Amino acid sequence: GMEEISWGERWLHFRIPDLILRHNVQHEPTLHNLEPFHDASVWVPVALALAALAAILAHTRPRHDATGVPSPLLPWCAVVVLLSGYDNLTAWMPINATFDTLVGMLGEHVEMLVAFAFTIGIGLSMRRERLRAAHAAPPPARPRTE
Repeated sequence: GMEEISWGERWLHFRIPDLILRHNVQHEPTLHNLEPFHDASVWVPVALALAALAAILAHTRPRHDATGVPSPLLPWCAVVVLLSGYDNLTAWMPINATFDTLVGMLGEHVEMLVAFAFTIGIGLSMRRERLRAAHAAPPPARPRTE
């Protein structure tokens, strides 16, 4: 999302307030990289993706498709769960140093996938609502011809 371009900081040439700069792990204008929130932000993508996976799996049957998370997001959520989950697991229990490092380097890409998935999900949900409203609306009255 916008974090990937530092919220325009470099493009717009604005200066980060010293308070944020001192306490931000990445020295960027992002709240989730402030020291108290930094560890929580590691688990947020996993939690969001697991919740979305559960919603997709529970609501994508034909009779439930109108209420669930759009099923095209299933691969996005699976990738986020796998990469973030593995990265979080290996922070506590290393498995293979080379592979663990490679997966860990994908962390910023996972954050971007989460942002894209939310954007796509919102767009697909809005489209579904428009289609539902169009099908529920009564057909326009035809003028009588006599």
